[in-house]
Amino acid sequence: MSLFRLLWIKFAGFAAAASFLCAALAGAQIQVDTLSPASAYDAGLITPAQGGLEPHLWQSTSAQTATALIGALGEEALKDGPTRGFVRAALLSGGVPPQAEDGAGRDIYQAARLRAVLNLFGTEAYDQLSAQTTLSQNTPVFERLLAERALLGGDSAQACVQSDRQITERGAVYWAKLRAYCHFVRGELSAAELTADLIKRGDHTDTGFFILLGNLTGSQIKPAKTKDIISPLHMAMARDVFRAEPPKKTAPSRLPLPLAAMIAVDEGFSPQLRLAAMGRALPLLSSRQLDAILTGFSEAGLEPLTQMDRKARWEPSDWGQVYTSIKIAPDTAASTALITAMLEKSEKIGGLTTFSRLLATDIARLPAQNQADANPQLFARLAVARDDIGGLQALHRALAQDDKLRVRIALAADALGGGFLSGELGLDIETRLAGKGATKTRAVRDTYLAASLGAGLNPATTTVISAARKAKGKALAPGDFLILKTIARRGAHGEIALRTASILDGGSLSTLNDQALAQLLFIFREAGMADMAGAVAAEDFIGQ
Repeated sequence: MSLFRLLWIKFAGFAAAASFLCAALAGAQIQVDTLSPASAYDAGLITPAQGGLEPHLWQSTSAQTATALIGALGEEALKDGPTRGFVRAALLSGGVPPQAEDGAGRDIYQAARLRAVLNLFGTEAYDQLSAQTTLSQNTPVFERLLAERALLGGDSAQACVQSDRQITERGAVYWAKLRAYCHFVRGELSAAELTADLIKRGDHTDTGFFILLGNLTGSQIKPAKTKDIISPLHMAMARDVFRAEPPKKTAPSRLPLPLAAMIAVDEGFSPQLRLAAMGRALPLLSSRQLDAILTGFSEAGLEPLTQMDRKARWEPSDWGQVYTSIKIAPDTAASTALITAMLEKSEKIGGLTTFSRLLATDIARLPAQNQADANPQLFARLAVARDDIGGLQALHRALAQDDKLRVRIALAADALGGGFLSGELGLDIETRLAGKGATKTRAVRDTYLAASLGAGLNPATTTVISAARKAKGKALAPGDFLILKTIARRGAHGEIALRTASILDGGSLSTLNDQALAQLLFIFREAGMADMAGAVAAEDFIGQ
């Protein structure tokens, strides 16, 4: 047989096989998801190794659903803790975007994501993300977003440029209010009052806007109430009002977070007011911004510190001096004392995560023994937060043999490293299950966690668990469980993260009962989020 004939026979065979395969696929009606209009891959700021999600985070999720989930996020997402961690993972991870029906749906989702990043993670996170995102300045959904970014960043002039460019929706009340403010910015007070009067005649109600504009033009003495300072425009106006007359009755702790962040970074305000605003705005401040604030608080000519009273009230200069002293500490003993003091202080004002990122390099230099001597619980929690199994193991070795924290650290390390998968509970948990009171209660919870991560249960453990009383705490609503289970089958990690954040509602993991937490971990693993399941379990193992 000729070579040509042989090749022809092979080709015919391949063709027949291909034809059969195509027919089989058509008969099976396999449906392949299509990508969003921009065939797109959304940029991100964190990777899975940094607590982010995999690129397929929006698998089979519609842009409409993702937009609704993002739009429902509120103040609970600003509280330091697991809720914020889930929101951070969903919003700051890069990947294939949710499925949009058309370009308009894609734009609406993209704007919702960027606006949430701006409001929940601050201007610098927004800038980093938007720099990698294609935005059309002529699209209404983005025009307003660009103006809001300028207002919250203290760049009123740029917001006014955005207003001047407005053509398609120039008559909309939002842009009319921004024009009124821009007249003030440009010193055109009569025009500002005239524009505001025209808006008011149109039966538009916005108490905060009219009071704040009156404060700026001098026609209104009564200050605006905090509850009326809502929008980025309100906050930019309030910042200008406070520059002329710092708030006397309004506590910085009650200010909207974006406004507090604007005050904290503005050197035009007093150090005392900036410090109070900083404590309120920590979730929105980047490490660069926090470094600038603390460095600015430091007073020249003061001797470097080697320790600081953790219980005393710290003035702005104290925060600044401790921070600058950390950078030039003469030895690890001084570094440990100062870093521990600053971390403990930051935790009291709800900013441990923000400060731990700021001091990450300094913390990494501390010997494990120093951490164990200073505050082992605190440093163990930080190691869990950065998924640092090696750091946990070093801290474990540094602790005394009879230190109870060693057991918690070992459990956390196993959770992070997949040590429970297809394994046993371990002698420690099984021994404590035979105990009484709080010891047994904690052992039961540990059993739920370990089993949800893949550990097996022996007959004796099964008997104890089946007889255990229902644990106190928040249960997972049947509807939530069903929804999460169906989402898990689709592998929609972003959707799971945001719905879990909604369930936690700003609370700690300890607010969930044993069964609810285990249910979440089973769902994470079913969805292919084993790393997140391990991280959540490790956080609960270590505790507060």
